[in-house]
Amino acid sequence: GVHACENEEIMRVLKADLGFKGWVMSDWGAVHSTVGSANAGLDQEMPTGEYFSATALKSNITAGKISASTIDDKVHRILRTMFSFGLFEHNATGDFRANVTSPAHRRLARQFAAQSSVLLHNKKAVLPWDRARIKRLAVFGRAAHTKVLTGGGGSGEVRPSRVVSPLDGLRQAFGRAGTVTYYDGTDKVRAAQIAHQSDACVAVLATTSGEGGDRDSLSLPADDI
Repeated sequence: GVHACENEEIMRVLKADLGFKGWVMSDWGAVHSTVGSANAGLDQEMPTGEYFSATALKSNITAGKISASTIDDKVHRILRTMFSFGLFEHNATGDFRANVTSPAHRRLARQFAAQSSVLLHNKKAVLPWDRARIKRLAVFGRAAHTKVLTGGGGSGEVRPSRVVSPLDGLRQAFGRAGTVTYYDGTDKVRAAQIAHQSDACVAVLATTSGEGGDRDSLSLPADDI
């Protein structure tokens, strides 16, 4: 098939049919050609100029493989968008390291997290808990306390200014209505003893992924099982 960055049909629909006036930027490392990508409608290669370098573009313009008007259109799209957002009139004054969260943002993030949770199985209708019957809760797993995961890696990684671990959240929810015992689960015999002494148990297991590589399997970390 044709790589997306040199797919003329995709670019035609976007720019001609939908009237998109901005510019099309590649994902990191997604460009595989100079002539094909440039003529199809790709406007910028990221993160470097391996195929869209000045030398590569100029040599292909000289050879008649890419027209000067094609380059003009790319420059026009980029500069027009920058002007429309006032990037030339207003200097950047922000600090990308600043914490720009707010109570409203945190409430919204919590709402997203809650509504995106999926209950796959509820054997014997264990959930929702009968709080009146659960006074002793056991929480297992490093992901509940010492190895909390808040998201994947790569471009979508977010480093939150504040994290409420599953253990902290359960302790807050129970308050003084019961006791919450935590154990990482390294000793299975000890974990079984704690579970036997509890009214309910929660095992928190987690794994993560990131861009730039494929996982070998969907298995959880062996030392967490």
